[in-house]
Amino acid sequence: MNSTSPLVVHYPQGTRALAVDPRQPHRLLSELLRQAGLPLNTRCGQRGLCDGCCVELLSGTLVHAASGQVLESAGPPQPIRGCAYHLAADQEAEIRVPARALLAHEPQVVTSFA
Repeated sequence: MNSTSPLVVHYPQGTRALAVDPRQPHRLLSELLRQAGLPLNTRCGQRGLCDGCCVELLSGTLVHAASGQVLESAGPPQPIRGCAYHLAADQEAEIRVPARALLAHEPQVVTSFA
């Protein structure tokens, strides 16, 4: 058994590998990222209602916190809510966090509003 299960995070400013304590296997991605200084936009209070914390699973295995359903990467990146998934036990995962999902996202001035 690994002492840590790495989570590789690609975000607009770079890439980081986060060590996840195996004694806390059910910590949500949003909690792990917040602890690492990459807080997600969880404007609905982590209730899974808004898609503000939507990230992409690039590789690896995650588990849906409420249902226990296992999600394995297959093919193109899969959008998921960071407030709804955690790492699978003894598994690694790689995710991409778009700028819009970060709490520190800075809005842009656009010429039209949709």
